[in-house]
Amino acid sequence: MAPLRSHLKRAARAAVRATTRHSGWLALRGTVDPRPRLRVLTYHHIRDCQSDPFSVSPTSFAQQMDWLSQRERCVSLTRVLAVREGAARAPDGAVLVTIDDGYGDAWSQAVPVLSSRGIPAVFFVPAGLIREAGTQPGDGTPEHMDWGQVRACVAAGFEVGAHGWSHTSMGVVSDADLWRETAHARHLVESAVGRPVRAFAYPYGTRADTGTLAGAAVRAAGYECAFSAQHGAIVGGEDPFLLPRVKVEGTDDLSAFRAIVDGAQDAWALVDRLLWRFQETPAASA
Repeated sequence: MAPLRSHLKRAARAAVRATTRHSGWLALRGTVDPRPRLRVLTYHHIRDCQSDPFSVSPTSFAQQMDWLSQRERCVSLTRVLAVREGAARAPDGAVLVTIDDGYGDAWSQAVPVLSSRGIPAVFFVPAGLIREAGTQPGDGTPEHMDWGQVRACVAAGFEVGAHGWSHTSMGVVSDADLWRETAHARHLVESAVGRPVRAFAYPYGTRADTGTLAGAAVRAAGYECAFSAQHGAIVGGEDPFLLPRVKVEGTDDLSAFRAIVDGAQDAWALVDRLLWRFQETPAASA
């Protein structure tokens, strides 16, 4: 992301949080619709890299997980799906932690923190980019987990979902490649970890990446649900193949994180709906 664009987006995100927190909108929404709201948090890299908004430092990640753990805010994917179906409730402000892209730092940095605090999480991996155990990428690309590490995540009690095959926007792939990005990815992950793969996360996840054909392909591939990158909370009755998430960025301090969990970033959904053509393209995203 270009520095100016990154700066403007960071300022806009902060403005949305501030306006939401100080306008009384959250209280009004709670009065009009008192149903508990559950949010799905999205992380990417867990590493020190201040120039990358998709990277949350290990220190910040640990602080955020401590805050959630101390308040017993975390729920599992099973609970999220039950809430969506109207079969269960969750405490208002509960969250599901998800980590996209299958990078090696998800294994080395996130897993120990989550395990020590008993926090459930879903790791979404691009099946075609996961390495065989003992191999190195060797081409200068960010290092992904290997299949041994993915299996270890499952053995540690975490859920693994599919994030496509090649981490390509499903809005630009051919109809034939939709099968590879959805069904073939699911079969490979299932055969590797020995467990059913229930959830899919659309690469990039904007409206351009989650169209009708993409949703139909995910449904036909046998997934139970799919997550976008479009902001919002889950209260029940949402489309199971277009579930919202809320991204946590590297510049979000603990105060900002608390506001995000409490719903102050939900209003960014308006940007997702109206300005999606100006959101990051696959060529520009991390």
